[in-house]
Amino acid sequence: MISKFQGICAESGAKIKKGDPIYFDGLAFCSYSNKYKKLNEIDDLAKFVESEQSAYFDNFCLKNNI
Repeated sequence: MISKFQGICAESGAKIKKGDPIYFDGLAFCSYSNKYKKLNEIDDLAKFVESEQSAYFDNFCLKNNI
């Protein structure tokens, strides 16, 4: 999510500027916080797995004329 207001990170205390990437669940977490990094890592892994599954399915369809 992109910050619409200035604020302070709930975990690190760093300043959050308008337009900075944040994670928000009632509290704002800046991109330097461990919580933001952990969730970003999970999203990247999910995208990787999805792309691998799509490639496998596309290859299967090509081999079996589907």
